[in-house]
Amino acid sequence: SKKFFGGAAFSDNFLTQTSFGLTHARVDSHHVGSEFTLFNAIEEACLLHAKENTSWWRKHESKLRQSYEAALRYIAIRAYTENPNINLTGVEAILVDADMLTYRWSFEIAQLLNASFLLLELDVQTKIVDLIVNIHAEREIDNKGQNPSVVMLRRDYLQAIPIFCLPPAAVDFLNHAKLRFGPSSDRPRIEREGGLVRPPFSSDELLGLSDDAVLQIDRKSTRLNSSHIPLSRMPS
Repeated sequence: SKKFFGGAAFSDNFLTQTSFGLTHARVDSHHVGSEFTLFNAIEEACLLHAKENTSWWRKHESKLRQSYEAALRYIAIRAYTENPNINLTGVEAILVDADMLTYRWSFEIAQLLNASFLLLELDVQTKIVDLIVNIHAEREIDNKGQNPSVVMLRRDYLQAIPIFCLPPAAVDFLNHAKLRFGPSSDRPRIEREGGLVRPPFSSDELLGLSDDAVLQIDRKSTRLNSSHIPLSRMPS
């Protein structure tokens, strides 16, 4: 899939092969293929370079955040979040980019905001807040009124910023959004779920139930699933 930044195709073909794929999934097991192994190695190496602020990192970090591949931009976001004080130029570049703030990594952007906002210059802080309160202005009102997804995205970002850094209008918006939708979740959005569905009881426990108890379970199951065929209608 692709998103367009300044007319250039922005590909996220490998984003889920990074730790993003693990963070935003709820599965019993995760397939570790060659692509995941490769991007995991790249991610860990980049994070180590960023932590130590090596010459390699200083030379290449801007290429990561400007890459056409979302996986590499995501790695830059993680590195900036863990080491904001030595990467303020990169942090600012991401947080004043409307396209970056409206992409699927909003949870990670909120973490970056929280980790770096107080380190930024006041004029940069003002620019970021102004951008946030106008995110998706073209979609703010739909045929049912104020668009909930737009309100919640703005809420998530504003809540990540220290309240004393927000202007009164932004505080009012945040309070209204929290009253309407509740506070932001401190957990990432789950994009993928899967795994084994285990029965609520063992076969031995089922065999130990009385006939009335089995029929009661069957009736409750029928009410929950309209496609379920009651035991009483099954052929003997």
